[in-house]
Amino acid sequence: MAAQFVTIPILDARLNELRAEMRICLMSLENKLNASIQELKSDMLRMDVRFEARLEQTKAKLVRWVFLVMLGNVALTAGATALLNALR
Repeated sequence: MAAQFVTIPILDARLNELRAEMRICLMSLENKLNASIQELKSDMLRMDVRFEARLEQTKAKLVRWVFLVMLGNVALTAGATALLNALR
């Protein structure tokens, strides 16, 4: 019985030390995880800005091509009409 009274407080002390170490480890992991999440959010924002810029460039190119196609269509139509009128 006397051995149990000595062992129980020692065991309790060791368990408390273990709990404290686990809390420290968990806090450290939580801090690292939060830092990683913040870094990922920053990276995603940077990528979003780049994506938006590329999207705007693509839209501008598309508008230019549509304009050129329409202009070419008008020119071809005018040329074909002039040719047909000349052949009549």
